[in-house]
Amino acid sequence: MLGKQQTTQLAIEPASEPDPWLARVLKRQIIVHTRSDQSIEGVLMEQSPDGLILRAAYLLEDNGRKTSIAGETWVPRGNVSFAQLAE
Repeated sequence: MLGKQQTTQLAIEPASEPDPWLARVLKRQIIVHTRSDQSIEGVLMEQSPDGLILRAAYLLEDNGRKTSIAGETWVPRGNVSFAQLAE
């Protein structure tokens, strides 16, 4: 019909609370393994239901090489496969 618009509404689920383990390792060196098969090592500066912020981060390559990432690195929570303490 002319003159009428259809709108689609998407239900957005609220993000779950961050894992208590992440709160315990705040300001410590961690390695985040992503669902896109990348691993990032850095200092966990902030964590929220929707993501992690790492500082002084490095992209870890398969050959053992570390590539420095300038500034702070945002890792969306949906892309995190798992994380581990780097110490």
